[in-house]
Amino acid sequence: MFQKRAFLKHLWIALFRAKGYEQASQGDTMYSHAELETAISALLVADTEVEQDAVFNDISNNTICPEWSDLIFHSNEFVRPDGSIDIPAAAEKILAYKPIIL
Repeated sequence: MFQKRAFLKHLWIALFRAKGYEQASQGDTMYSHAELETAISALLVADTEVEQDAVFNDISNNTICPEWSDLIFHSNEFVRPDGSIDIPAAAEKILAYKPIIL
């Protein structure tokens, strides 16, 4: 488990260094499926509250689904029988969100 956490943490850091953290946090571009999966994984393995807040804010700024965190933390929809979260399915639903235009 530790190796997986370390790998995901390094992957998350590399993603944001390559993308440019300032650009990502300003919401200039929306996440691709792979980027969202990586960010959700990073959120789930973040060691400190500061890291969690940074990733949480970044996901919020780069997706349009207002309930993305509820789908991950307050729903059993994406919980596998072993207790892990089906991150690809959650990312798919978050990215499929379409706002209602009045």
